[in-house]
Amino acid sequence: MGGGVDPNEKISNTKATMVLLKCFIGSGVLSLPFALAHAGFAMGVSGLFLFALLSIQGILMMVACAQLLQSSRGKRCQTYPALATAVAGPKLGSVVSVLCCLTQLGVCCVKLNFVATSLLAVAPCEAKPHVLVTNEHTGSLGIVYESNCFGLRLLPAKRVFIALVLPVFIALSWLPSINALAPLAKIANFFMLM
Repeated sequence: MGGGVDPNEKISNTKATMVLLKCFIGSGVLSLPFALAHAGFAMGVSGLFLFALLSIQGILMMVACAQLLQSSRGKRCQTYPALATAVAGPKLGSVVSVLCCLTQLGVCCVKLNFVATSLLAVAPCEAKPHVLVTNEHTGSLGIVYESNCFGLRLLPAKRVFIALVLPVFIALSWLPSINALAPLAKIANFFMLM
């Protein structure tokens, strides 16, 4: 769990709710509109509630398992790999640790892509009409605009932004405590609500 937080410290209900919301929403909120647009309103909302219920059930099962281990064996497990190791041995603990790392790598890739796309949206780009095409779905005609940013097409320009943002993300990951980021997170939350 880390982050310079005392594991014995109790947190308020509001803080616990915010932590759970950030866990559920996380970087998935960045791709949620795209997913709902492709799934449709009814399927998207019902799928969202189904996955939320499955997530809550999984968390509750893990908490119950950790409490049972602590009461019966006296083992205190505060991470996913520690819980897997206590339940099924070190091999499963290693597998869970690798899976957690891969999940976090995926989250980081999504966030890098989102930040690069956002920076590209505000960058001084020019769009030129390129070709007249027929839309496959509607059969209508339209003009394709080829964008150019800093003399590069969109995909290479996006990769440049990713290469520029990646060192910042890596530097932030070396912070010994997330408490240093708390004021920045509050500012970010304020701007997201606007």
